[in-house]
Amino acid sequence: MNPHPPITLRPRWQRWVWLLCGVLSLITGVVGIVLPLLPTTRFGPMVRDWRAQRALPLRAKQLAMAMWLWRLPTRKTEPRLR
Repeated sequence: MNPHPPITLRPRWQRWVWLLCGVLSLITGVVGIVLPLLPTTRFGPMVRDWRAQRALPLRAKQLAMAMWLWRLPTRKTEPRLR
């Protein structure tokens, strides 16, 4: 009796599609390292403001505080990692 279940292979065309998607993603990532066409972060204006004025927008501070306060009560129920 064989302990391993039989491996079902995907159709050849489907394997080629996945391989092509993987190669295109890899090429896009490598090109993006050397040629930054897109910003690396969505917070570009916020980072520029921080560098220029050393300050965050009030809305960002409020959102950070709200997320911290929302998370605080559930923090005690999680096990600690050691």
